[in-house]
This record gives sequence, C-alpha cells and structure tokens, in this order.
Amino acid sequence: MDYSDRFFIKLLPVLLIAIFVSFTTIEAHAEPEKRVTKREDGSNIYWSIEHPNTDKRRGVLLIAQGSGCGPTTQNPTIASAKSIVSDYSVLLVEKYGVSHDDRPEDPMTDCSKDFFSHHTVGQRVADVSRVIKELKGSSWWSGELVLFGGSEGGAVVSRLTPLLRPIATVVFSSGPGASLAESLLSVIPPPAKKQANEVFKQARENPESTKMWGGNSYRWWADVVDDVQVKHLLKTNVPVLVVQGERDQFSPVESARAARRYYDDAGRCELTYWEFPDYDHFMTDSDGHNHRDEVFQKISKWIESTQSGSEQKCPIQFNGGTSRPPDSICHTCSRALSWREDLRAARMSSGCSLSSPSALPAISPSTSTPLLGHRTGLRHRKAQYGPVHRTLLDS
Repeated sequence: MDYSDRFFIKLLPVLLIAIFVSFTTIEAHAEPEKRVTKREDGSNIYWSIEHPNTDKRRGVLLIAQGSGCGPTTQNPTIASAKSIVSDYSVLLVEKYGVSHDDRPEDPMTDCSKDFFSHHTVGQRVADVSRVIKELKGSSWWSGELVLFGGSEGGAVVSRLTPLLRPIATVVFSSGPGASLAESLLSVIPPPAKKQANEVFKQARENPESTKMWGGNSYRWWADVVDDVQVKHLLKTNVPVLVVQGERDQFSPVESARAARRYYDDAGRCELTYWEFPDYDHFMTDSDGHNHRDEVFQKISKWIESTQSGSEQKCPIQFNGGTSRPPDSICHTCSRALSWREDLRAARMSSGCSLSSPSALPAISPSTSTPLLGHRTGLRHRKAQYGPVHRTLLDS
C-alpha cells in the first residue's frame, strides 16, 4: 500500500461527508407555515407547507433534500426546486432530530444526538408517510402529488413512490440503478474498498448500532447499503424522471444508467432518463457554470407533459395498431435519443411507430441542448410522445 492509498483511507470519512452534502447548503429563505406531528415514539416530526397565492384546489409537491441536519426551510437548492410545479403547495419534512429553528454551523457534523442515532432513509419514508396521512382530507388538496428528491432524497422518493402513488416522481443526482455499496466501491481504491466492505458487514450485522462511519451511523448504512432504488420504482406504473450528470463525482453515472436498463429489461415504459454529458452532481459544467435552474425548468416541462393519474398506461403503436410489440422489439426502439435522425433510424430498424418524423421538431446537433435523453419503451402516440421529445431536446 503506497502513501496515496493510506492517505485516501484516512480521508475517506471526510469524502463521504462531502458526497452526502448535496442539497444541504444553508441560506435564508421565506418562512412557510410550520407544523409538528408526533411519531409513535413520542418524538416530533417538524414539517412545513407553503401554499401558492390561490384559493383553488391544488396538488402537493414533496421535496426531499440530501443528507445532513440543516433544516429544509434554510436550503437554497430547495428554494429553487419549488418552481418546478409553481401552482402546487410545497411540502418539506425535516429529518429525525432536526427542528425548524436549527442552525448548525456544519450541517454534516454539527448535528444532534437524536439525529445521528435515528436518522435513516427508512425513517424519512415513515415520517413523510405519516405527514401525508395527516394532510389527506384537506379541503385545498386535490389529491395530486409530485415527488422530487435529490441525492439521498432520491432514495427517499424512490421508496415513497409505491406507497403514495404520486402522479410523477423525479430522482435527481441519485444513481437509482445500483446499491450504495456498489456505487461507492466503484469509485474508491482497493485499500479503501477493504475498509468499506468491513464497515458494511458490521452494519448489516448490527443494524441498530449508532457507531459512526463516513458521517453516518451503522444504522443508516444498514438501511441503505444494499437497497437498489429502482426496484421500488418498478413496483408501480408511476412516470419517473431520472436526472443525471455524466461527470457526477458522487453518484456514478453508471448507477443511473443501470436504472434505465432495469426498465428496459422489464419491458417497461414509465422511465424517462436524462443524462447531461458535461454536468456534475450539482449540474455544474466543466467550465464552472451552474445549470441547475435551467435543468429545473426542463423538469417542470416534463411534469406538465405527464398524464394526471398515478397508474399511467403506456400504449405503443406497432404497425398501425395499439398493442405492445414483443419486448425484444420494444427494446430496439428504447434506445438513447439525441437527434431526430435517431428516432427515424429506430423506427426503420424495428418497425415500432415513433410517430411521423415530419411531426417531430426540427433538431440538429448544432442547435440542440447538451442532453442525452432516453424514454424507455417510448410512448409513441403523437399527443403523448411529442411534448416529451421537446422537453428532452429543446434549449
């Protein structure tokens, strides 16, 4: 083991904390309506709801933040994400051991004992479910729900999707197609892998342990280390959008691509996959320019394009009909899409009707946005597919 490997092992816990800091920077933001709900153990769930300026019935947008103990109401990334569904009420649920008024100096290390002892993705899922149950029956709520989760929050909304049946779920910079063990082990050197594997083993054997490693308790690790988010998503027909930067240094791009393959292998069509070639975990390009707000605008258009109703069917026109062709043929259609020519080639090579090429917007490599879009098992009806194509490719 050389010096660089020994240095990396010592540095690994610090790097892990950095990995989980996405969606946790603290800045001031307008105060929403704050509430408190009791857990079964008597502790408090602190949550907030921010309503738009309307008396009309409306849906709810749940935003699940990344790791750390900073309160959601002080998170600038969440403040930006609220715009993706402007006419919905925004629901934010704090983690175990976090209150509305907390102001940690360091949101990854300056956390309460309760946070480090009880915080897990599973606990977050239980807390959100309890709050949603409390909100049901509210006169202002139409019943529609959209889930948006970034980084660790992506794991939260993935597990919530089959439980709450939203009309759409967005998994942002989260790598939902592989377990955390697989993702982490793919980006660290062999000596550090040995240490990580030993910690994972101990966490599995002691799932209630509050012993710390990498900024989280063994209890937290035991809850997530072997979980594959996409397997939860596949339990429903809810439309899902996976957003991934190719240069993501924390959630490897291959983990996101694997989610696409899961849907392809199952012959499923509800997943839309966006991969930005030059963006990192925070949607920042290699020149240092951040494109997060631009990506949020595209997400907003995608949500608008989804049908209302959680159990969305995905009919595919095949040789003029409406029945689904054999999965092997659908998979041929279900390729990565970047230019208009790809659509034409896929249609000609497989016989799947992708709608008339003349009905598609004029797109060329020189004018399209730097985004690789993929819709598994494409919905090929013009009324459904067209808007999705424009969302993927238009700048």
